[in-house]
Amino acid sequence: MLEHFNLNKLWDDICNLVIRPPRQKYNPQTQLGPKRFKMRNHSAREYERIDFTVKNSRGLQLTCSHYKPVLEQRPSIDMPCVIYLHGNCGSRCDALDAVNLLISHNITVVSMDFSGAGLSEGEYISLGYHERDDVDVVIQKLKRDQTKQEQISKIALWGRSAGAATSIMYASEHQDDIVGVVADSPFTSLEDLIFDLVLREQSWVPRSAINLGITLMSKSISKRAQFDIRDVHPLHHAKKAKVPILVAAAYGDDFIKLRHAEQIYFHYAGEKDIVRFEGDHNSSRPPSFYESVITFFHNILIAQTPLEDPSSPHLPIEAPTIHCIENDGNPSIPSLPALASPSSSSATHDESFFPIVSSVQRHFSKPPNVIFHSSKVSS
Repeated sequence: MLEHFNLNKLWDDICNLVIRPPRQKYNPQTQLGPKRFKMRNHSAREYERIDFTVKNSRGLQLTCSHYKPVLEQRPSIDMPCVIYLHGNCGSRCDALDAVNLLISHNITVVSMDFSGAGLSEGEYISLGYHERDDVDVVIQKLKRDQTKQEQISKIALWGRSAGAATSIMYASEHQDDIVGVVADSPFTSLEDLIFDLVLREQSWVPRSAINLGITLMSKSISKRAQFDIRDVHPLHHAKKAKVPILVAAAYGDDFIKLRHAEQIYFHYAGEKDIVRFEGDHNSSRPPSFYESVITFFHNILIAQTPLEDPSSPHLPIEAPTIHCIENDGNPSIPSLPALASPSSSSATHDESFFPIVSSVQRHFSKPPNVIFHSSKVSS
């Protein structure tokens, strides 16, 4: 009876993890960074955060932000853009590390709250199924809003966990809208992920019982959140995706095991590379990961100036400091949330603005060249 009770609770917990995990709430006035700011290594250039909303095909309003140079100081009319896609418990606050890493390399960054997450409308998430549509409506809005003075040359995606799964699924269906993907900790399929989670908590459960539980869960989720969990299958989409991808995963990840990322990499149809590092699902990524990310984005989005050239203006040589120019009349620099873990319902805070870069750029000397591989999984 006790095992039966625990198993029922386990199914309820997994169901909630899939469609209604803890929702990250935040104050956009203080936790998205200042509206206008400078970076020490680009002290002459001012940047801005433009918040906007867009409705998806289900009529749900999505909250988004675009970090970019102010119009008068754009280095060129055309600039590339990376859209950051957060994990299941995350929000657009999680993109601030990406902003810090990319914006001084003349790459603008868009962050968004998926439907059912953060401050966007919606009761449930779907770990990729409905999120694909969210990404598409944001991309189409970015294209519509271009002007003669401000245009987007290329768009790439950077997703983590559920955001990584979303980016792969989107890439297979919209090959002409994006030029590449960084997928940090993707899962092969939602069904495989549920298998892993059940066996991690209750290793005695037979596969037949798990299959039955998934069938029952699928019916419940379909009724509540309007999608079939068996349709969330990034590995299937990876076999059709052609845009370049950088797959990443931590050796000690016990939430989405390393084999998920390795299978995505092995079966991915397009150009690909994979990076592995110490840590777990929610640990801070090492400098080598960010070096690979910036090199990858530079290759697919910019590519005119070699990143390893010391004279390149895109290469920060010291940790940048953000100087707040305008923040709704408050001259202080807001603290920012760290990446939310699957068990966290609210954001934690760091003392500095855009915290990751200070640790990354100190080690950021000569990034390694990203070499794409065709089939063999590298070690």
